[in-house]
Amino acid sequence: MTAKAVVSAIVPARDEEATVAQTVQALRGCPLVDEVVVVDDGSRDGTAVRAQQAGARVVRLSKNQGKAAALDAGVRETEGEVLLFVDADLGASATLTLLLVGPVLTGTVDMAIAHLLPGRSPGDNPGLASRPRRGAGLGLAVGLACRAIRELTGWEPQSPLSGQRALRRAVWEAVRPLPPGFGVEVALTIRSLERGFRLMEVPLPLVHRVTGWGISDIWHRARQWWQIRQAVEQCRREVGG
Repeated sequence: MTAKAVVSAIVPARDEEATVAQTVQALRGCPLVDEVVVVDDGSRDGTAVRAQQAGARVVRLSKNQGKAAALDAGVRETEGEVLLFVDADLGASATLTLLLVGPVLTGTVDMAIAHLLPGRSPGDNPGLASRPRRGAGLGLAVGLACRAIRELTGWEPQSPLSGQRALRRAVWEAVRPLPPGFGVEVALTIRSLERGFRLMEVPLPLVHRVTGWGISDIWHRARQWWQIRQAVEQCRREVGG
């Protein structure tokens, strides 16, 4: 990397008015982060306003296009050699994602991924809880992603669906376009490894808003599993697996 590589934080967000401002403030307080861009993916609440008030540059998508499209829109609006992808619901714990940037800046790896550990950090939002280990409703999706990554690349990640990632812009350009929806992370990992990029996981005690067990939450989990399965099948076809 260059002596002073620009680091661009990109936050895809949909209906995250409760947490996006604190997430933006945490990122803006990180000394290595040069710009913070929030991509409002068709929100129906005040996400864009809260993000802008917190100091982020906001890119607004007129309708919901999915995480891959939101990330791509954010990348196009930034100039950083290093991209830092951060979920909008991390709140104050978003500060910890700074630990992903170092290994990329030093050239140790091309992508650093947060391995989500249970725990809380000072200043967590009320109503937020530690990200769960494998299970807690995500077990099927996580298991599917883990098996696919291992079978197609030989790598065994602990947090295959982690959205918190620092990577060189060249990695993103080499793997796009990515599948829409919840399959973006697993496809990003598989394609990056297939193209010879170096990846590592960094344990971080991040927090987020916990998904409940209502009808809409169960539907959300089912849709997540299906979209990950579709992404996995696409990657299998690409590598002949």
